[in-house]
Amino acid sequence: MVLAPEWRADLPKDLWESRMNSQQNSISCWRGIASRFSTYTEKYSFVNRTELPSENCAEPTILDSSKELWRKPPALTYGHYGVYTAHRNAIVDEFTEDLDAILLIEGDTMFKVPSSEMAEVVYNAYEFAKENGGKMVTFADVRYGWSSLAAEQDTSVDVGDYKIVDHFMPAYCYLVMASERESLLEKINTSGWHSWDIWLYWNYDRKSTLFATKEQYVFECSGSSMADYTER
Repeated sequence: MVLAPEWRADLPKDLWESRMNSQQNSISCWRGIASRFSTYTEKYSFVNRTELPSENCAEPTILDSSKELWRKPPALTYGHYGVYTAHRNAIVDEFTEDLDAILLIEGDTMFKVPSSEMAEVVYNAYEFAKENGGKMVTFADVRYGWSSLAAEQDTSVDVGDYKIVDHFMPAYCYLVMASERESLLEKINTSGWHSWDIWLYWNYDRKSTLFATKEQYVFECSGSSMADYTER
């Protein structure tokens, strides 16, 4: 999921260039193993600085339509809606019935292991999830929603190279199994939008079998976030 580089809307040039640099690094990284998968799509969208719908919003009381680049949380901004729609559109448009799974990758994500190893990491996770009834696997660091049980105590379950988790945040590189496709599409169609991390948390916390790799295989590049416009 990447941003069209030709359109930065009203965002400052230095912030945009920071994001484009990290995006190009991410694209170069994943293109290196694209041939190992049946399909590979760079899903482009325009940076969102105009749409912030209150209808179908899961928490409309925190909508913030200001064009300021920093807002005191909790707030849902144009950036949050842009990230939500990027994930939603990638799932709706690309997760077709013929796929065994889909790997969703945000446009500032890179992997930490050699390219020859990363494809095997994904395939091994797929096989493990398939054999153990898993619906999703995250390859990133795992954090939890602040009001969740998992945030208060360790609820994860050790299963070898993986752990079962109640939910996972952030969601910048994760695998969704075909067995979850219809349920995920139904949730998109019937539940209100939020920042994508929280949307997944609210829809999946302790409701499905979710796995996280014990080793963190991916990371977010340094640069500007298009969700909250901060530098990482």
